[in-house]
Amino acid sequence: MRRLIAAILLLPTVIPVAGVAQTAAGNSDDYFISTNLEVVDPSAQVYLKFFTQVKDVGKVPLSPDASTSLGGNESEMNSLLAVTADLAAQSWVFAKELKPLVFEARMQIVESDAVSAALQKRIDDLGNRWSQAILDHAQRLKSSWGEARFHSLDEFIHSGKPLFESAVPKTAMTLNGVAPK
Repeated sequence: MRRLIAAILLLPTVIPVAGVAQTAAGNSDDYFISTNLEVVDPSAQVYLKFFTQVKDVGKVPLSPDASTSLGGNESEMNSLLAVTADLAAQSWVFAKELKPLVFEARMQIVESDAVSAALQKRIDDLGNRWSQAILDHAQRLKSSWGEARFHSLDEFIHSGKPLFESAVPKTAMTLNGVAPK
């Protein structure tokens, strides 16, 4: 509970995380996933990390292992990008839904130094729905790529091996040349 209180007081309402989603400017090359909901499911955490890195595929050299795992055809890459973009768009819906809950939690903390159990449950439920949305998108990718092909990618995703040869350049982590705030 104290961790939630500290997070609510110290974090902005929405933290843009490098990832994928179409920007307000409409440039399809600039993507990010937006939500500061905690992802408690370990598998969802791994997929979220992967989906947030997909935006840099084609801009940064892939590691040899990633190249082998992602080295599919154009249809598979289009599917990966579509699933990732849809997850990013959905992240904005979750972020919008979270914003008033965070505000309410902040007000409760100011008034009583605690967040009510009912509000905590609403925040937790939203976090669980976000985790499930991430897993659902991984399942959509599996359906699109097929069992055997996805299995290879899934093994790579869960291996912890880097997607890129080197760290993503700072410029690749910006949005239209401006770092997300």
